Amino acid sequence: MLTDMTKWSHPRGNEVVPSPWQVTGGSTVGFAQRRAIIDAAAQRERSAARRIVMRFRLSPTELVGDDAVSGVVFKRPDGTTETLETSLVVRAIGFRGRAAPGLPFDDSAGVIPNVAGRVTDPTTKQPVRGVYCTGWIKRGPTGGIGSNRADSAETISSLLSDLAEQRLAEPSEDVPRLIDLISDRRPDLVDAPGWWRIDEAEKRAGSASGRQRVKLPTFEGLLRAARGG
Repeated sequence: MLTDMTKWSHPRGNEVVPSPWQVTGGSTVGFAQRRAIIDAAAQRERSAARRIVMRFRLSPTELVGDDAVSGVVFKRPDGTTETLETSLVVRAIGFRGRAAPGLPFDDSAGVIPNVAGRVTDPTTKQPVRGVYCTGWIKRGPTGGIGSNRADSAETISSLLSDLAEQRLAEPSEDVPRLIDLISDRRPDLVDAPGWWRIDEAEKRAGSASGRQRVKLPTFEGLLRAARGG
């Protein structure tokens, strides 16, 4: 992601070295920005204790070694291979959505088919009444917190529009029953007032140390703050 590449442009204690031939060409969205970030990082004075080499356009095909891994075989776009010696391999191939029972699923993209968050029937291409999605299952594993906010806002906008246009079915229960159902299913649910309490708690913690905020690091701590504890 572009946001992750930006982080690499300001390494702490690391020397970033790209392989120039591997970042030439390309037509994907944001490619020029990604290359500019890598190039800028590589042009800094190299004085760090650790060295990170950015390698692109290599596909891992084989782990080699007898009792333990000693190298990884990579395939280049032209079909040739290269073996990199290593004693450690970290599996980080990303996220892929999984189908949920009763919902349509695009297996090739790993997402629930939708238009602006409205889940669509893959055969008719029409919205499935009253069914919505958001996040990575909606658009795929791209973007960070800011992207998720905009993504969820789009889905909620679609839901509210459908409600205003009377495209949704009449509810079978009243609002208090819905609140009870949600509370039963998600007893640790944090509502909007709870989120505001977390926000204020983090700002108070930051103020004590001259910072804008200090994030609460544990789930238990977040719940305590949300409940006013």
